[in-house]
Amino acid sequence: MSAPNIVESTATKSIEWATVIVTEQAVDPGNAYATTLFLSDSPVATVYVLAPTTNGIMIPPNNVTISPGSPTTTIGSNILVSVKAGSPVEILFQTAVPSTTPVTPPSTTASLIASPTLQTSVAAVVTTDINSVGPGDILSVSTAISSVSGPSPSTQPKSTKASAHLSAASVAGVAIGCLVAGALLAGFILWICCGKRRTSRKSDPETHALKIAPYGKEHLGEAIPPESGLTSAKTIDTGLSQPLEDKTISGEISRISNSIKNHVQSYYHAGHVDPELIDHDDIRMLGSNMPISVETLSALLDSSTTRELALRFCIAWAIISKIQKHSNGLLPSEVIKCLQPMASVSCEAKAHNALLGRWRAMTAALLEPTYVRNAFMASDSRNSSIRATVGVLDNVLQPYANSRMENDQRRHNLEEIVKRAAAFAFALFSQPSSWDFDWREKQSIGSGELCIFPALLQVTDETGEFIRPPRPFNESVVRSLDI
Repeated sequence: MSAPNIVESTATKSIEWATVIVTEQAVDPGNAYATTLFLSDSPVATVYVLAPTTNGIMIPPNNVTISPGSPTTTIGSNILVSVKAGSPVEILFQTAVPSTTPVTPPSTTASLIASPTLQTSVAAVVTTDINSVGPGDILSVSTAISSVSGPSPSTQPKSTKASAHLSAASVAGVAIGCLVAGALLAGFILWICCGKRRTSRKSDPETHALKIAPYGKEHLGEAIPPESGLTSAKTIDTGLSQPLEDKTISGEISRISNSIKNHVQSYYHAGHVDPELIDHDDIRMLGSNMPISVETLSALLDSSTTRELALRFCIAWAIISKIQKHSNGLLPSEVIKCLQPMASVSCEAKAHNALLGRWRAMTAALLEPTYVRNAFMASDSRNSSIRATVGVLDNVLQPYANSRMENDQRRHNLEEIVKRAAAFAFALFSQPSSWDFDWREKQSIGSGELCIFPALLQVTDETGEFIRPPRPFNESVVRSLDI
């Protein structure tokens, strides 16, 4: 049996049905993988998804099988579970309420960030908890909609014939009036177009001079008036997507943090590890400028009481350090080549930041078909850096892996986390604002604390203005150490 796949969802009321959309896993036919169902951040039941998924689910301890379309079954004393047939298969569950039939309302899904291959989402009928989605979940927001329709053709009142109320002369008068009005309107539009054409011809020499003239104050003063430049900028901006909502950004960074936590708790042990298996050079490869020394981190990994925190820090540091603005190692390679010369310029000017933000937004919009709609295909240039990051991490994590869990499944889960981080890096890149991460907030190894996941900070706003102090989008995760 494969390693558990942890899925979380939130329901605000017991009469609402939480839904888990299930996709095929790398499980041999006849086997199953475990899925934990969550309501309000608390696990309520564990079921096993059969392979293929059209076989339904199995409920321990009596191994009761629920096939798609079977009647609702109670787990324990207070959880109702049903399996809905379809492609993909869906698991519906809620706290027990008498005479309630599971119904999935029509919904529309708006994709925010390209997800990895593992697709698990929360149904529209529940309130999405941005802090409680497990590793590999697809980043999407489903919104329930109410179908509002007008009367059907059979119920609409029949209209009376116009000929019963209008004389032939009246009809002719109306027709002539419409023709005259149409002719006047066409003439007015033609007059406006001719006027604009004459204005355009007069401005052509200046426009051409602006394109070929060298940069200098004398030419900038004679170029297109400021109003025309603003109009052009607005025209370009109309083709760009609106910036992501604050809750979307804070929700995704929280999901990455929770994915790392779930991965460590699922695939690693706290038992004794031979010190000879630990290589300090492998730890150094996690990234430069770590807030703690390699020796200190090695000691935290060696201790059974602090190993979980140290492993979470290792994964977070290796991933986040590649998202930070001075690295961007998880962005497409062609973007990195263009971005590095511009990002290395230390400039406090608002205009510079605004131009850079607009360039990022336009570049991301043009690359969206490749890196959002068809993310992580074979031609995706991020795949090589993702594999390299997984390899560096696995050199450190392997000695602590739980031998009872399949190693391939562990590496696959780790790769899904890195893919999610790469998708988030591209989402931050697409925003007109600029971002950074703070690892040192409330952190002091000397005082017995360790920041194992940083705070995401908004450094500039959409206009390029610096935000002082920077605006946090999540709280850094700081834990006490007991070595």
